[in-house]
Amino acid sequence: GPVVTYAAVGAAVVAVMWGMYLAREPLLRVRFGVRTSLVIPSVVLFGLGVYLRVLVRRRLSASTILGLPEISMDGGTGRLVTDGVYSWMRHPRYVGVGLGVLAGALFSNYLSVYLLAAACVPGIYAIVLLEERELRARFGTAHVEYCARVPRFLPRSWARRG
Repeated sequence: GPVVTYAAVGAAVVAVMWGMYLAREPLLRVRFGVRTSLVIPSVVLFGLGVYLRVLVRRRLSASTILGLPEISMDGGTGRLVTDGVYSWMRHPRYVGVGLGVLAGALFSNYLSVYLLAAACVPGIYAIVLLEERELRARFGTAHVEYCARVPRFLPRSWARRG
């Protein structure tokens, strides 16, 4: 259920944070220096991440973004959002977060931030798999058909935006 999922994900996040905290001194000593060749792409990636978050916010309420329908007493009723940014990728929220973390890593150019970005990849993927399982249970065939039509992370064609 959602409570167990939140607890498991929270525990994993805390474990990674604690491990990085314990290893902070040697990790923060490795700095590769500011490079314009990395700053410019980081600004572009950050801008794309912000753009995706704006598009998501247009489709989802704050309570949905926080996951409140899933932990509500009525079992998380609602509608499956498949329009707007969700018509060209199923998980724009997580893509936006990933772009932001990658942008921060490129901008700061610290080993520790690159490791944090690498740790985010399996974490985000695990969250996505759990979320998709919950959505499949809630919306059934509609969600299965949506998954067949729309890619998980990368749009098939930017020209199909809606």
